[in-house]
Amino acid sequence: MTATLFDYFGQSVNLTAADAKDEPLPLRYKKARAVARPIGNGTYEPYVVQRIEIPGAHRHGTALVEAAALASVAPPMPTYRPVLEPSLITNGTLSLEQLETVTYVGQQHERRFTERVAVEVPDDETPGSLKTVTLEQSVRGGYIIADGTGVGKGRESAGIIRDNVNQGRPKHVWISISQLLREDAIRDWTDLGGRRIDVIPWDRTAITEPLHFERGVLFGTYALLRAKHTKNGTTHTRLEQLIDALGRDFDGVIIFDEAHAGANADPKTQDAEDSQRKASAQGQAMLALQHALPNARFVYVSATGASRLDALAYATRLQLWGPGTAFETRGDFLRSMHEGGTSAMEVVCRDLKAYGRLCARSLSYEGVTYERVIHELDAAQVQEWNDYAKIWRLINRNIFEELKRLGIDDASIKGAARTASEAIRNSPVGRIRSHLEATKLRFYGQVLLALKMPTLIERVECDLQKGRAIVIQLTHTNEAQLNRALDERDQDEPLDDLCTSHRDMLIDFVTAAFPVHRYRAVNDGEGLSYEVETDPVTREPVVDALALIRRSELIASIENLVFARGALEILYDTFGENRIAEISGRSKKLVWRTKADGTEERVLVPRGPKENLRETDAFLNGTKDILIFTEGAGGVGRSYHADILCKNQKPRTHILLEISWRAEGAVQGMGRTHRTGQVCPPHYILLSTNVPGERRFLSTPARRIAALGALSRGQRDSLDNGLFRAEDNLETPYAAAALRELITAIASKSIPDLSPGLFYEQTGIDANLLIERWESDNANRKRGRHSFRVSTFLARLLGCELDGDGGLQGRIMDAFVGRIEALVAKAIEEHRYDAGVNVFHAEHLQVTERSTIYRDTTTGTTAELLVLDAERRPPDLHTWNRVAAKKAYYEESTKRHDAIFMDHPDLGLALRIPVRSLSLSGEPLVRLITPAGEHHVFQRTMPTLSVIDEADAQRTWDDAVANLPLKKTRLFAIAGVLLPIWNRLPHSIQTVYRMQTDEGERLLARIIPEADLGDTLVAFNVVFSHAA
Repeated sequence: MTATLFDYFGQSVNLTAADAKDEPLPLRYKKARAVARPIGNGTYEPYVVQRIEIPGAHRHGTALVEAAALASVAPPMPTYRPVLEPSLITNGTLSLEQLETVTYVGQQHERRFTERVAVEVPDDETPGSLKTVTLEQSVRGGYIIADGTGVGKGRESAGIIRDNVNQGRPKHVWISISQLLREDAIRDWTDLGGRRIDVIPWDRTAITEPLHFERGVLFGTYALLRAKHTKNGTTHTRLEQLIDALGRDFDGVIIFDEAHAGANADPKTQDAEDSQRKASAQGQAMLALQHALPNARFVYVSATGASRLDALAYATRLQLWGPGTAFETRGDFLRSMHEGGTSAMEVVCRDLKAYGRLCARSLSYEGVTYERVIHELDAAQVQEWNDYAKIWRLINRNIFEELKRLGIDDASIKGAARTASEAIRNSPVGRIRSHLEATKLRFYGQVLLALKMPTLIERVECDLQKGRAIVIQLTHTNEAQLNRALDERDQDEPLDDLCTSHRDMLIDFVTAAFPVHRYRAVNDGEGLSYEVETDPVTREPVVDALALIRRSELIASIENLVFARGALEILYDTFGENRIAEISGRSKKLVWRTKADGTEERVLVPRGPKENLRETDAFLNGTKDILIFTEGAGGVGRSYHADILCKNQKPRTHILLEISWRAEGAVQGMGRTHRTGQVCPPHYILLSTNVPGERRFLSTPARRIAALGALSRGQRDSLDNGLFRAEDNLETPYAAAALRELITAIASKSIPDLSPGLFYEQTGIDANLLIERWESDNANRKRGRHSFRVSTFLARLLGCELDGDGGLQGRIMDAFVGRIEALVAKAIEEHRYDAGVNVFHAEHLQVTERSTIYRDTTTGTTAELLVLDAERRPPDLHTWNRVAAKKAYYEESTKRHDAIFMDHPDLGLALRIPVRSLSLSGEPLVRLITPAGEHHVFQRTMPTLSVIDEADAQRTWDDAVANLPLKKTRLFAIAGVLLPIWNRLPHSIQTVYRMQTDEGERLLARIIPEADLGDTLVAFNVVFSHAA
């Protein structure tokens, strides 16, 4: 049969199984040299198959793009020829781009390298014990398919298996994150001519039984892979069951679908941010499977491979470390990459493509639109926020005063300690403070969610009237609050007035954390410790009666506050269950229904195991026009786009109401509405409030999404979908430095209306104590021992009060952000700023000398030192679009309109933007942006200037840019792969440039600073005549 979907693609695809006459043959293709294309200024470029021409192959049905940085990297020449049925090519079942992937995967599987593996063996010197030794073994290379949602990763996986089946390897394994995705695997396999019964469910075989299968594709989940079972003293594992079934010489394909599930595979490679995270059982199972099967052909499949380098520990077959690389161990690799920051992550991705070990395409974003909507708090909501801030300060004060009254005073005990480093173990103080801050962050997250609801409802109603379908992305359903409210209600009490607000979160915290027991400090010989006093007779903990009274009083204060209902309940109350499809993990929902007599009553409706499938169908067939999904239940493997095969083809408005801390979850969620076969692309909305502290909830996702883009697309801004900006990430080295400046300024009382005492009262941060600790660390060379994270500071900022213009919270945030901007501006002026991948704009660019400093003998991939002669305008050139974007960002983020164009007597036409912080001397600063650069000056030095209308400014600005003089410059750069020579590169090289020479050659290069040129030439034993 011919599926109508592919009529939309402009091609007809036969989806029937290949018949007996369709004999598999080695793929016929012609090798091609990469064709130079003009460099664009955007984040993406159209994806082009650079090295291979396949007669009769069809282009992918939907246009694909690639991060601009990756587009400047060509893969190696292909040498492998997959064996496939000709109909799969001529009918377009596998597109040209997918065939390219199948080819390079096979090529990597033909490659072998030496891997070091740590194993435990009997210790001959100590009978009965084990020791760890390092062994070397030859293993097959692997490949990572990092294509975005909708590109067809499942079809590519099936194509890889089909190639191997046709070459006489009948047994293969497909591991994914959910049993529900088995149907997707069956669909992709049968589309390529396989049979449904070929896909064998692993869970049908008991863990205690041997696993038998002679041919086919064994489908299982990571949960199965890590499973263990002990019976009659014998422990059975699914991992051993699988290895026994495959045999140690197994050379078939193992697909790790949604491979990011293997993050945290190795506890020894956790980064500093996540040093407390334990290794995951499924990540370790993935590692063990790869170590046990050296001949297996592993493929890592994930649109979101990793947002941290250490999370790539599962991908051992990519050969990023070990023998034959610049990094002896995985630890060496991680340390070196960590020093390189986000730029190093981008290098990893680009080098993997250059070696032919990675592909990372996305559906074209043409037609996709983006919008940031800000909900302005009204006076009642500002008062509500301030009430919450006051109650949290009351909770904080009462708890720690009560701890002190009960004899728990860490400060005095530390003073009596024998040594300064003697620890106080089991102290409730740190435990309660950690619990308090974590609860406060969750609480304010729910408050912000509730505050946005008026704007959300208004926007949903507006877009529904325009004939659009709504998709709302959430992280939490807060089912725990609903369950508590149900547990506390009387059995015969109606549900109409049931409260599911975040009040319960506060009460639960106070109930659990408020100290009501008496403690005593003891020294047990190993250090100081606290223990709860017990009654000598009953052996029960001694409860302090006064503490119980104070806890009850505190809970009463909480109950007197007004709390908004939960977001889901508000949405159901507004639009009704007949319009809302919910895709979540909760087991029940609270909705209004009409009784027989016409009156409304609130009822509790159970949600069964197949509810999500029914709700998805209701949305796609048009029965419901609002879909709400949580990232955990509906963010992976689901499709909510305007599918040409579905009845509901209304344009999608995808609203991000709540964003996951996990970059993978956020990105996967956004991919649900932008997929292959859509009638129209979606419109994305990021909904936030004007509460300055909400940037805490944007900063971490923005940082992690940038890291994810760098590592999986080779470019940090490639996955933000136009919704996140570099300015959203407040957790950079510049932010850390700005925080130190801010704390120093507060301690020295140089910020008007912000005394150290007021700052401490509102945030709980003692500026003077923090500075003392930092100075102590520096004196004792223990830098970082008392580090104070920017994320912690932003979380504390949420507890500050607001008023119409942001209040104290806004003033602190302005002072902080202004200092970041000043530090970034200074770094830019000094050419130290790591801006990621930039376009090197030049009127003329020529390579006058080049020297190959590295060549891979297998792929021919190289690294080169280059001498470049350029004619260009000033490197800090500000086009009109660039300066207009900076003005718009300032106005959006500050809600001010005092950025104006003016005629400066020395600089000429300039955009004047007040800097939101003071200099360290306490004086206000002004930022002046001109076509040729950017300057920071004291406000008092600014002369009286004439204001220029924006329309006139644009005309004058464009003329000024066009008339800037060209300057001849000689540059030295390194282009090509960098990982093999990483340990010989100067650390000061950060920014990567996309360049194109006058001859059309595209380069992705790092410019060598003049100060490092001599050492770099010596390191690579290169002599340039132009460098003399």
